[in-house]
Amino acid sequence: MTPFSPGDVKALFFDVFGTLVDWRGGIAREARAILAPLGHEIDWPAFADAWRAEYQPGMEEVRAGRIPFSKLDVLHRRNLERILPRFGLADLSEDVKVHLNRAWHRLDAWPDVPRGLHLLRRRYLLAPVSNGNISLMSISPAATACHGTPSSAPRSPATTSQSRASIWPPPKPSISLRAPA
Repeated sequence: MTPFSPGDVKALFFDVFGTLVDWRGGIAREARAILAPLGHEIDWPAFADAWRAEYQPGMEEVRAGRIPFSKLDVLHRRNLERILPRFGLADLSEDVKVHLNRAWHRLDAWPDVPRGLHLLRRRYLLAPVSNGNISLMSISPAATACHGTPSSAPRSPATTSQSRASIWPPPKPSISLRAPA
């Protein structure tokens, strides 16, 4: 086996949610901005944590075939419906629920992400990946910092447990990105 040489690295693949964006702070901030003017006062970080805590149980429903393959936006909405009663928010209007669910599209990158990605992009092809659907990913500030659209979860039930990777910017034809033999 050929020894690993850091100089041979051509591309970096990395997660988006939690790694590039602050989902917890962003969801807490968005929930407060949407719900506080309506008279709701809750523990905003606990709300964000509870919503995110429903992620794995929701994904397990898909993996087990209890519900069909769904975009992450749909799963987020199902999970939101599950937690609203716990926070005394079961009576929110449909418009408010839709706006709140879109909070996942308005997450901020961690403060050091844009500069860090800018520096990494000088040397490497960057490939942020996520199990979030592409519409969720393409407007992320972190994605914007990569100057492209990150790769997202598969789009069909046949591949729900696998991610398909794409690279942005696309490699030049002379570059081969094969794993070492």
